[in-house]
Amino acid sequence: MASFINFWCVDNVAFILHTKISPDTKNNLELGIIHHRGLFGNTVDLKLAEEFYLKGINNETNETVSYSIYNLAFLYESQGNLDLAEKWYLKATEKGNFFAMNDLGNLYEKQDKSELAEKWYLKAVKREDCYAMNELLSFYREKEILEDRFCTLFKKYEEICNSLPKIGDSGFV
Repeated sequence: MASFINFWCVDNVAFILHTKISPDTKNNLELGIIHHRGLFGNTVDLKLAEEFYLKGINNETNETVSYSIYNLAFLYESQGNLDLAEKWYLKATEKGNFFAMNDLGNLYEKQDKSELAEKWYLKAVKREDCYAMNELLSFYREKEILEDRFCTLFKKYEEICNSLPKIGDSGFV
């Protein structure tokens, strides 16, 4: 999604032109996000965001399909349509989207489906992502699962997160 950064410098006129000349999946994903979040002076338009995400999903050859699916699930969850959110999060996980794994864990946790929540948090943690590990640690802490699982995960979390570059290590301010 590197080209999404390019949009930060573009005004709304360019978006209108861009929409008419670039129907590929990646741009549908980006335009869905823009309308979903109300970015760049656009008003939030969930119906239009949904349309862009669905267009993005229909092009199975593009690498951003899992992100279109994930964002569609997130949109449905934010609207309170938990059944559709679950359906689309599951589809995104089939494409390997670990954000969907995390959010599926969150969704199940909110529904007091602790076993399913833990299952999906653990799948996301296997990707050695610090965010996923933090989510699982919070889950264990809230559920008072402070035994071996918590301690083992916390040690792994510290190792991985401490090995990441610190701000300024790679020339960034």
